[in-house]
Amino acid sequence: MINLLPLENKKALKKEYLRRFIIVAGAGLFLIIIFLLLIAVIIFFTANSQKRLYEERFSFAIKKLRSPEDQEIINFISDVNSKISNLNQYQKPKSDISQLIEEIIYLKSDDIKINSFLYQANGEKDDADTITITGLSKTRRSLSDFSDNLRKIPEIKDVVSPISNFLRSENVEFNISIKINE
Repeated sequence: MINLLPLENKKALKKEYLRRFIIVAGAGLFLIIIFLLLIAVIIFFTANSQKRLYEERFSFAIKKLRSPEDQEIINFISDVNSKISNLNQYQKPKSDISQLIEEIIYLKSDDIKINSFLYQANGEKDDADTITITGLSKTRRSLSDFSDNLRKIPEIKDVVSPISNFLRSENVEFNISIKINE
């Protein structure tokens, strides 16, 4: 093929070709950047909404774990503890009983219903204070697990659960005595 264009026209044609190529490549690159930015924005908002959803589910699960009955008991114990602390300012220092009782309440499973706590303070320094827990357990196994969990609390010196607690296999009424470390 014969090339009949003069040299100046060839240079102008190459410049025009290069200019058009740069415009098309630049426009293509611009569209790709816009497309990637749109994808990034969509991913950001989706991740943000998922994060909020998981936070809401987590807070709902935390609220569900604490039953209203447990919260009422904890509030009552806190109120009684504040009244007792005003009366017992001049006695020997004791471990905070209300925190121990709260820990015991959190250790119990849904199969355990605690009816009462009886706290007996011993005046002697060598004698340990005692908490007696009475309640109802749906199964013997859940009562055994509850007793084992109580033994794991460092503030508790000894857990006494009579054999009579384990005679029935279901709907077990129990009494557990706990000796508290000083």
